[in-house]
Amino acid sequence: MRKFILFVSLVVGIIALGTVATVTYAMKGDQTANNANVGLQNKHIVFSERSAAEDGNLQTSTFEVWFNELGEYRMNVVSGPYKGDYEIWDGENVYQYRNDMGNFNVIPNKLGVDVSPIPHLFLSPEIAERVKSDQKRGIMKITKKATYENDVETVEFDEQEKMVKRSVHKYKNKINHELTLLKVEELTDFDPLLLKFDQ
Repeated sequence: MRKFILFVSLVVGIIALGTVATVTYAMKGDQTANNANVGLQNKHIVFSERSAAEDGNLQTSTFEVWFNELGEYRMNVVSGPYKGDYEIWDGENVYQYRNDMGNFNVIPNKLGVDVSPIPHLFLSPEIAERVKSDQKRGIMKITKKATYENDVETVEFDEQEKMVKRSVHKYKNKINHELTLLKVEELTDFDPLLLKFDQ
């Protein structure tokens, strides 16, 4: 299964997905790529994803994302079954490369100026809004500071409750999907060569 899932409305429960093929979108204003937990700053983010393979065992991938002040980004898959895949958003098009097939894909943004891609649902501030809404409706409960749970999922935020640090989804009491934030750093400069699509 591959991902970069197409969502305009985001749901935490569907964080249990796959890797590279479609694009995740966020509406401008509330959850643009510019403020998809990145702010209007150059940032470097690393996160890991464990998901159930066809044999039921968990397989792990690591992703590295660089954002510039405009919300443009490059995401590389640096380990796991899709190592070598990458995705770039340069403000006009999404460029995707699938290493296993040597396949390049260009996806123009036809959704208009109100929508921008984000590299992964995990990086969307929409998650925090949805989880807090679910808590108010009794669907999730706060188990400790900045941690929300129900029978099948656990979502842990940073202290400001703006960025997901860890998300776990269970099926039949076994973890079948887990996302973990490994590193977030602000960058003084953004290398424009990161947005170069290598064909």
